[in-house]
Amino acid sequence: MNRRLSYILLLSLLLTACISAPPETPPFALLKAEEQMSTGTWAFAENDYVTASTHFQHALADYSALDYVKGMVPAHLNLAETALALHSLKAAQKHLDVVADLIQRERLSDLLPRLNLLQATLAIRQQNYDKALALLETLLLEIEGQQHCPSNLHLSAMSNRTLLAFMYTPQQAATQLRRFEFALLLCLNARPRPQHGTLAAFRGRLERFKAQLALQQHDVQSAHQALNKALLHYRRALYRPGLAATLTEWAKLLMQQQNWSEADNRLERAITIRLHMQDAKGTTQNLALWIQVKKILKQKQAVKELEKWQALLQEKSDDVWLHLREAKKTKIHTP
Repeated sequence: MNRRLSYILLLSLLLTACISAPPETPPFALLKAEEQMSTGTWAFAENDYVTASTHFQHALADYSALDYVKGMVPAHLNLAETALALHSLKAAQKHLDVVADLIQRERLSDLLPRLNLLQATLAIRQQNYDKALALLETLLLEIEGQQHCPSNLHLSAMSNRTLLAFMYTPQQAATQLRRFEFALLLCLNARPRPQHGTLAAFRGRLERFKAQLALQQHDVQSAHQALNKALLHYRRALYRPGLAATLTEWAKLLMQQQNWSEADNRLERAITIRLHMQDAKGTTQNLALWIQVKKILKQKQAVKELEKWQALLQEKSDDVWLHLREAKKTKIHTP
């Protein structure tokens, strides 16, 4: 009897312990957030930044509900990068400020290089060139003297440093371009070679820099050749932002040469890509150029249609991109 009572008391204590102990967080509590991050990453790779942002927001909410800092920081970083792609500088600044605080508080030093890269990108957009230069030099010091293929993060830093040279210290542009080109050659000769698509996108950016340098040296023919090479690299990478940027830069060069029909061709192709990406800023800028070209080509009906597009963009309605893509299907180039 005493033994039976002892078993009952022991069982009672075990049950009480099970009830009062906090339940262990099951793995599926993170699965939803990780799925949102994965879907957002896929959308970002497809240059669908609006969809990517939505999924990263959901992931951040799920991670925050668990106070899971190791998930919250990458979610904030992804949202900052997506905001930069969407030209939303205030949103990018907000997320990067949160990340800086979390990295310092939680001592997540392994994420500091990506934070520095995104802060440098934002600083360039804000025309805070001294800050951008300091952040990029800190990143590039990490690989100084290395004779092997840099990481994608460091290649991005080198690309940004070259861009900054053209914008801020033009006397250093050629030097920074050669430095970037040498790094890409190391990657091309590496075994195993880095992911093809990513490397092709960097090579496309290099050729755009070469075109810019050629124009500074009044070598128009070399600029055309470099832009054509850039387009080929971006096609291999299937990288829409690079394709749109190259076509726009090429159109501007053709406009300077008063080659209006070819400029018309490049702008139509650039806008088709930007409409797919829902790139409001880029589409607005390209439309202004395209209207200018259409006026010179005396295509009055096309000008009227494109001006309607401008009005739609200014409305900023949710279905504006659907309307614009439908409108794009019409023969906009006819007089």
